Amino acid sequence: MLQSIHDVPDWGLGTLIGVAWAVVLVAAIYEYRTGSRSRRRFYQTICVGVFWVAYGLLQISTALAGAAEVAVVALAVGCVPIGIVAAIRWRRSDDPDGRGDATG
Repeated sequence: MLQSIHDVPDWGLGTLIGVAWAVVLVAAIYEYRTGSRSRRRFYQTICVGVFWVAYGLLQISTALAGAAEVAVVALAVGCVPIGIVAAIRWRRSDDPDGRGDATG
């Protein structure tokens, strides 16, 4: 993989990206559940976030071997359909300006 930060290994960068986006996803779920985030914006965040988490997991897998590597790659691959479904729901949502309530 292309390293964008000098002397930072792929797995380290992947861990940083994965953890950061996992925090963003947890915050988005919390905001959606409390009603302070619209459904459209929630799907948008999930769509983008799970693809970044998948990328981070693939970066982490470069430091692993054997069954652990296969498990992490499988988890990353499992994130892709979630992102695709969230993208479809985001696209189909009927709130063009993103200001609808979180229950609608």
